[in-house]
Amino acid sequence: MLRRKIWRRSRVAIQLIGALLVAWDLLALATCIGQNIHSNQTYNDPAYHNQAVCLGCVITSGPFPTVLRYFGEHPDVFFIAMSAIATIFIAWFTLTLRRSTDKLWKANVDQFRLAKETADRQAVEIQDQLTIARDAAEATKKSADAAVATERARLYAVIAHNFEGIVRSAMTWENTPTVDEKVMAATESPMATIKFKNYGKTPALIGEVELGLIYSETVPDGLVYDSRVVKENIVAADQTTEDFPLQMTGQMTLGMAKRMQKGWGNLWVYGRVFYDDVFGERRIHGFLQRYVRISDYRFVLQSYDHEHYNVST
Repeated sequence: MLRRKIWRRSRVAIQLIGALLVAWDLLALATCIGQNIHSNQTYNDPAYHNQAVCLGCVITSGPFPTVLRYFGEHPDVFFIAMSAIATIFIAWFTLTLRRSTDKLWKANVDQFRLAKETADRQAVEIQDQLTIARDAAEATKKSADAAVATERARLYAVIAHNFEGIVRSAMTWENTPTVDEKVMAATESPMATIKFKNYGKTPALIGEVELGLIYSETVPDGLVYDSRVVKENIVAADQTTEDFPLQMTGQMTLGMAKRMQKGWGNLWVYGRVFYDDVFGERRIHGFLQRYVRISDYRFVLQSYDHEHYNVST
């Protein structure tokens, strides 16, 4: 397209130069005829013959033939003139090409700026769409997590014990060293029964059950768990596992019972159950509870938050 445009401009320039030369010849011819033709001339008149001579003179000696004849007689001048014309043409062509290049460069710059603005706008729109998609994904995840949390199985320990009877028995004995060292009868020894109830809405698949019962006057560390065999490992919603009987590790003396009655010592019940829910997630419920005195004649079994023993996932 650029070459076609340059050629069209060059052709117009050549045509204009040729038209000027022809006009120059015609002007010379008209001047000659105007000086030699009169209204009453005939063929025999000298002026008539002067008209013919003038026409031939213009044809053979006009500006254009004169220039051609001069170049023929002086070829070195012709080559110099052609070199000058070529140089002028090349300079004009270079100038035209530069102007076209500048316009093309400006068009490319404008196009690049437009493309950049379009890309920036699209990037902002894409970022907005990504933000919307991320928010939607987070909302979907929260909804799914809420559905799982609502529907999944949840096991918690249910504990029955004879700890109150031990404290009452301690109140009837005298506080003497001999009595304090006496071991309590097996029927009066601390015992508990633990089961796990499913408070969720879907079944739970029991994996392991580990339990323990100890007496300690300080917060116990390094608990030792006793593993239990599970007979039925599927617990439906609002159902409980089998009962797991539990006895205190070691022997219970009357002195320990008296210290419990005074609030100086405690019985600690602990355990954990591992299970899977219907969504394929591994869960755990761990607990640590102590039998604690809250008044002179009132004792309760309450959770004790210590390290990682109390946990429900």
